[in-house]
Amino acid sequence: ESTSPQLGQEYPAGGDFDGHWVVSNSGNKSWGDGEVDFLYINGTKMHVGADKMDLSKSVAPNEKIDLILDMLAPTTAGTYQETWALQYGNVTYCYLTVSIVVE
Repeated sequence: ESTSPQLGQEYPAGGDFDGHWVVSNSGNKSWGDGEVDFLYINGTKMHVGADKMDLSKSVAPNEKIDLILDMLAPTTAGTYQETWALQYGNVTYCYLTVSIVVE
């Protein structure tokens, strides 16, 4: 649905920002809270907090959920990327990436 920040958005070194995705459940099964995890997959760890968390609510088919992470830009200039995904059991799907440029 939507991603924030936009890919390649610039931030000052060490700048605080939120990774924010609005995700729609386009399947035919609900994503139950406690059943689906939102987890760090790879890239530069810019998030503050845990690498894995439960969804904050159940998401029925055709419903949306906001996924928000508190993040800090690295302190060295460059381009950085971090990827998260949703996981149900051993099935990982819905990869979500944040990519920023540190000035």
